[in-house]
Amino acid sequence: RDGRTITDSVWMLADPAAATAAITQARSAVEIANQKLESVAVGTGGQLISGTSPDGTKSRSMLSLTEGTAASTIEFSGPLNDHVPTDVAIEIGSAQDALIKSKMGT
Repeated sequence: RDGRTITDSVWMLADPAAATAAITQARSAVEIANQKLESVAVGTGGQLISGTSPDGTKSRSMLSLTEGTAASTIEFSGPLNDHVPTDVAIEIGSAQDALIKSKMGT
């Protein structure tokens, strides 16, 4: 709604080390300018990167986490001065983490 989007990705990998490597690569490749990074209590190694689109026209955030052999990112985009609130990103990330755990049987 109102130009806001949420895009999620989940990768199932061979082992936890591969999941960590995939998240490290995803974090380094994210196209978010003016980055602010914070650790969040979601999954293993949860992090929320917030800032703006490279052209400065939108707010952008990415929550990333691993859970066992799974790696996941959730990207949020919206109007420039309307970032996803941290608590909302954590709520959505926690739901994603719970779904991953349920599908993995953990």
